[in-house]
Amino acid sequence: MNGVFNITTMPDPTYAITTSAGPNGSISCTPNPVNYDSSSTCSVSPNAGYRIASVTVDGVMQVPPPLSYAFDHVTSTHTISATFVLNTYTIAASAPDGHGSISCSPSSVTFGGSSICTITPDTGYYLFNLTDNGTSVTGPMIGIPTHLRTLRRTMQ
Repeated sequence: MNGVFNITTMPDPTYAITTSAGPNGSISCTPNPVNYDSSSTCSVSPNAGYRIASVTVDGVMQVPPPLSYAFDHVTSTHTISATFVLNTYTIAASAPDGHGSISCSPSSVTFGGSSICTITPDTGYYLFNLTDNGTSVTGPMIGIPTHLRTLRRTMQ
């Protein structure tokens, strides 16, 4: 069979990954769009003071919510969405030696929140030492909670 044949090649199709991040975080996928039968990795990033509440991929909630998700051998479009919530921290105050009390209100605060701790020594005692996560505190303790706080006081 003799003749002229025209051969036309077409590039592989690409597929978009649609991202949707709620307030206080972001999602980025690399690469996006994705070439046919290639892979893309999406990173889910909460803002400071927030954590990932949920991640949904193609309508299916991921439990537990991942920090990243890989789409492998992509042959169609995909979606990924995430929501974020404010971190909450517990303030654990104790007077391990007795001879007084320490109470904090509130005992649970969100990122950037505050709590007031009242230290009351028993009659005849005074505050000798106050620690915050094992570090001695001098002067007022002012700061933004970014982790679990453990306060201990020693009376003498």
